[in-house]
Amino acid sequence: MFNSPSLDRLLPFGAGAPALLAPGRTEAEDLKFVRGFKEVSNPHASGKAFAQANGDQSLMRGQFDGPEGYYDLTFGYFDETDGVSQMAILLNGTVLDQFLWDSPDGDEIATRNSRAEHEIKSIYLKPGDRLAFEGWADGREPLRSDYIDLTPGSEPDDPPDDPPDDPPDDPDPGNSFRVEAETLEILSGLRVVNNRAASGDAYLQSKGSSPANPGRAVYVVEEDGRFDLTLGYYDESDGVSFLRILLNGEEIDSFDWDADTGQKLANAKSLVERTLEGLDLEEDDEIVLEGYANGGEPLRIDYLQFDPAAGGDPDPDPDPDPDPDPTPEDLPDLWYQDAGEVKLALNLGGDSDSFAFEERATGITVGALGIVAADFDDDGDVDFLNSELIDLLVNPSTDEIELTFAVTVLENDGDGNFSEGTRSEIEIAPASGAQFFDGSVEQNFTLLAAGDLTGDGIADVYASEGLGGTSYFLENDGNGGFSLLSELAFVDGGLRDAALIGDLNGDAFGDVALASSLNASTVHVLTSTGGGTYEIALRSIPTPEDNGDPNLIDLDGDGDTDFVFVSDGEGAGISTFFNDGSGGRQAGTPFVLPLDLGENGNPGSVEVGEFDGDPGIEVIVAGAREGDADPIAPGLRIFDLVEDGSGLAFEQSAFDPSIVGNVLGAADYDGDDDLDLLLAGLNFSGTHDLRLLLNDGSGDFTDAGVVVDPFDPGTLTFFGPAVGVEFFDDPLMVA
Repeated sequence: MFNSPSLDRLLPFGAGAPALLAPGRTEAEDLKFVRGFKEVSNPHASGKAFAQANGDQSLMRGQFDGPEGYYDLTFGYFDETDGVSQMAILLNGTVLDQFLWDSPDGDEIATRNSRAEHEIKSIYLKPGDRLAFEGWADGREPLRSDYIDLTPGSEPDDPPDDPPDDPPDDPDPGNSFRVEAETLEILSGLRVVNNRAASGDAYLQSKGSSPANPGRAVYVVEEDGRFDLTLGYYDESDGVSFLRILLNGEEIDSFDWDADTGQKLANAKSLVERTLEGLDLEEDDEIVLEGYANGGEPLRIDYLQFDPAAGGDPDPDPDPDPDPDPTPEDLPDLWYQDAGEVKLALNLGGDSDSFAFEERATGITVGALGIVAADFDDDGDVDFLNSELIDLLVNPSTDEIELTFAVTVLENDGDGNFSEGTRSEIEIAPASGAQFFDGSVEQNFTLLAAGDLTGDGIADVYASEGLGGTSYFLENDGNGGFSLLSELAFVDGGLRDAALIGDLNGDAFGDVALASSLNASTVHVLTSTGGGTYEIALRSIPTPEDNGDPNLIDLDGDGDTDFVFVSDGEGAGISTFFNDGSGGRQAGTPFVLPLDLGENGNPGSVEVGEFDGDPGIEVIVAGAREGDADPIAPGLRIFDLVEDGSGLAFEQSAFDPSIVGNVLGAADYDGDDDLDLLLAGLNFSGTHDLRLLLNDGSGDFTDAGVVVDPFDPGTLTFFGPAVGVEFFDDPLMVA
């Protein structure tokens, strides 16, 4: 027997006219598809069509429309031999039966030989009862469901004294109950995402929602009563989503998701609750959730909790304050390259005297074209996407290139152990630039960033063929299979060696902030057109040398995402682009932080975030060193963004000469709700260790010592070694 935590949940019927199940035969394609099913024509099906899953987990349902009494239910389906799907049949939210599609007698496709039936005897049905069919496809067997027969049945041998009452899971005005958001009726702009960290192992998430086209879902109330309604959702720090709640078309609450959880991911620390007290509800009332995503926060809604209310007017709780005690699994981990191998440092927690990470070799060799990390198979934990070069063909007469490579998902088991998953081969043909490759393709074509490019909540990938001048956008099919979505040619060269994905033009589709070095040392913002293609929204050359270490954050608090990066050499400094809302530069805003570094100076790396407990974002550097100008004192500097009478300007607010190095990986490592830092050395070659700087909440950092022993990161820059911050041993999601 298999088990699923979602099977015993209450399934609200939802809005709109229900599909009816009358005595006799009902074709499966005539049921109401809640998620994951679609109608497919087939000559072997009962009605020349069946319901087929187009996702891992699928749900359809109907409402009984016939005389009260006992019935036998027969479920007709196609049991093929190329997978073992699963199906559960529920009555009013209670599981009647669940079974595996594991017959060895059929074919690999839907044929007469693959027909099968599953029977449940003596079900007591009343008009209006809800029957739901929830299934999980497996392998190449896509849950092909054909029909439901309801025929008069006999009373069971040991009948109950009275006909069965409504199931105990139904809402009762005297009892508390929870409705999982993923069971709501989706009206637009939302999708179900499975994850073990969520209340019911799944939640609702934005699917391309925007202020003009919000995501909407509805719950239809099933019992009269007076309730306190609590909404559980993930309020992350990398965006300010918006949600409003309507009761029968009238707004009863609206709010920004702007809690200061200090988390960029959906996890136990970013789960917050908001309560509306004393709602008088009646059966068939409609509660609609309507909202849109912002930045890297994709409007993740977990549950609706209904608790009996003693009285009082509706009054939203504006200050949710979840404060679970952190465990090591709740704390962010690290990944990095050591002599070509991917290694993890799993966070064990501690204080300034005892903090520790467990270093773990993964056995993963970094591929020729790079490696990136994200949840690529949409199962709620962080995987790797590795690369391999298959073929490179150069036409010397036309200077054209054909490149064939493969990417493979290395799937995380949830505990930081990895195994090979889906492998995809991709062929691209850069228009020109063959002379730049010349045996060093791995230096020029690189997987640079992972994030949601298409607005479906699934991690895609941005890659760059730098010196040849083209960017490539690789789309994830949701199961870790990748294909070329589009490409964008540049007029300038330059090694594009640092990029981040975020929403810079407010359309809920991923855009790219890109920094380049060598040749034309440009920075670009590439914005999505919404149709899978991209355009250049910003191009600048802040320095003729290197640019790197990009950061995306709303610096000035105007609701859009700004771009902070480091410039080296002549014109060195911490550079900023304030977003005008479209991905372009806001006029009249500062460009470089006040660091007098001279022609050959270097600012080191930069981290941005809310470090000192005051409103607003701070910028931190600790590796600035002078060039030809007067020496600049080494140490950690914190800059605030202030109004100086003529506009916005950066002002140094703190200086600690005892902390010198490249600051990396701002995150809440000790679970105390403020951002800590990692510190690497300033050397440009050799090995690095990592020290942990613990924040007391006011921007005062304590050196907790070395937490990662010396490692060889390979290629180094002026901005320190590449270190990724993720959650590897807990079911958490990349934002």
